[in-house]
Amino acid sequence: MYHEDHDFYCCSLRGDQDNAKETDFQSYFSNGMISYIDGDFDGAFMAWEIAHGINKEYKPLAALFNRIKRCNNTAPEGWENAWDWDVRVEPPEMEYGDEVPYVEEND
Repeated sequence: MYHEDHDFYCCSLRGDQDNAKETDFQSYFSNGMISYIDGDFDGAFMAWEIAHGINKEYKPLAALFNRIKRCNNTAPEGWENAWDWDVRVEPPEMEYGDEVPYVEEND
């Protein structure tokens, strides 16, 4: 959704406060997720704090806050590729030695 479209969408919700609050919550939560995936933990934390102010009952936010705090508000090493789901992860090479053990099954 483009920013201009979002403005028109929000204007259409003026009469329905609960729906507008849910839309605001979803917007802040989504922006927090984008920041989180990009490794901007400070930005994610700020967006999620606002989302939490709108909806204190949403329990997954507590888990996300704790995860960020455990990392000291810094993305772990190698975070850039952690969310690249379009790339198949290749398993590491395995060394089997000269022979692969063969186990006979007894009937």
